[in-house]
Amino acid sequence: MLPRTYLPYYDIEDPQQVEDFHRRLLLLFKPWRQESFLKDDQQTYKDAYNEFLNSLSQSAREDIEKYV
Repeated sequence: MLPRTYLPYYDIEDPQQVEDFHRRLLLLFKPWRQESFLKDDQQTYKDAYNEFLNSLSQSAREDIEKYV
């Protein structure tokens, strides 16, 4: 069970909004101790989120996709 969270709608044409949305998803689902661990320096949050999803089992990925 996940707590209620706020994931705002975002304009897919606005790169800053897309990055913020994927940053929020990583903060929710990827284990971390420091925010800098969420992605590599040269990586976008969107790419880091997709990489994280691909590292999960299919059932875990489906659970997250239901939430989003």
